[in-house]
Amino acid sequence: MKEIHKPVMVDEVLRFMALKPGQVVIDATAGLGGHTKAIWERVAPDGIVIAVEKDLESLRFARERVEGDGVVFIHESYTNLGKITEFLGIKGKVDAILFDLGISSYLLEHSGRGFSFKQDEYLDMRFNPEEGLPADHYINRMTAPQLEHIFRNYGEIRFARSIAESIVKHRKRQRIKTTGMLNEIVLNSVPGIYRRNQKLKKKLLAQVYQALRIQVNKELESIATGLVEGLKVLKEEGRMVVISYHSLEDRLVKQLKKMRGVEALLKKPLTPGNDELSYNPRSRSARLRAYKKMGELNEEDIDHFTRLEWDNIGHNRPRFAYAVGKG
Repeated sequence: MKEIHKPVMVDEVLRFMALKPGQVVIDATAGLGGHTKAIWERVAPDGIVIAVEKDLESLRFARERVEGDGVVFIHESYTNLGKITEFLGIKGKVDAILFDLGISSYLLEHSGRGFSFKQDEYLDMRFNPEEGLPADHYINRMTAPQLEHIFRNYGEIRFARSIAESIVKHRKRQRIKTTGMLNEIVLNSVPGIYRRNQKLKKKLLAQVYQALRIQVNKELESIATGLVEGLKVLKEEGRMVVISYHSLEDRLVKQLKKMRGVEALLKKPLTPGNDELSYNPRSRSARLRAYKKMGELNEEDIDHFTRLEWDNIGHNRPRFAYAVGKG
């Protein structure tokens, strides 16, 4: 498993979390445990690390990877950090929190849930297969305008309308169940250069899969809720580090600096250095932002942030995010 798991920007994460032995830390997106292990090594032997992960298989790998009496593994969403810390008796006592919002190599390549256009798999795309509805459901039930909205706003795709209309047309003949079927429909919906040019092809398909994954997992809504939950459980002077991987995430994370009681520790996000890019090319899109909790949070700010005022991050409010039509 080590071969497919390379935690991103570990040195930068540790530096801005400013960890010390004995501290209480949350890894809100534990994945396969790469960051969890590095964090535990900084706070051991008397510290506590709460490793939270929504995907049960990933959490099992993390448990095998990280050994330490002070590491607690929780199969749960980071949207419930308040409940988790209250149950553990550490609410308001957390020194630092990490959110690594990227999808792991394991989920892309080995989960069998259709996260990658490179594998021919069933279109599921759920982080937790026991929750919500699979991508198959949305693709085969949403109307063309709804699909267009998802592709345009969550994938920033130029040919959103054409792709949406092609999907609706195709599913009248045959239900779209696999990544292979979806790939073919998408590529037949756009100019031929996207089929001939590998770089353009990969970028387009990646945008389509990003859009669907965001829809299926309600990612932006979950991120907004999770970040606020994180701030609430932090102690004063506690630090939060967030790594995002695409512009929608980063625009949202950037809004934290506008909240009263929160101080941004960086004017601009950090990006991976050349050394890291050489051995971990997938880190190229990573953007790290860091914040410090300076005092009480303002309820108005929290309400504004969690309601996702999309105009503030360059997008319209997603009216169709959960509506499922008969198309």
